[in-house]
Amino acid sequence: MIFDTKFSWTPHLKKLKISCNTKIKIIEILSHHIWGADKNNLLLIYKALIISRIDYGSIIYNSSKLNTKQILNTIHNQVIRLAIGYRCFSYQPY
Repeated sequence: MIFDTKFSWTPHLKKLKISCNTKIKIIEILSHHIWGADKNNLLLIYKALIISRIDYGSIIYNSSKLNTKQILNTIHNQVIRLAIGYRCFSYQPY
C-alpha cells in the first residue's frame, strides 16, 4: 500500500495498474485465437493473477473518488476483452 498525504490513493492505484499490465501480457499471450486457452481458463487465470492483487486493500481505497477508481476499470475491461476473444481491429473499407 502506498499512502499519500491526502489519502487519494492515486499513487497506489497507478502502481497497481503498472503491476497488473505485466500480468495482462501473460493473459494476452495465452489468449491466442488459434492455439490459446479457452474462455473459462483465461477467466480463472485472471482471477488468480489480477483480481487477487486488486482485492488486496480494496476496502481501504474504496473511499477514494470515482475518477480515481476508474483506473481499475481499464484493467478489468482489457482482461475481459482478451478472455472473451474480442479484438479491436481497424476496419479499412476498399
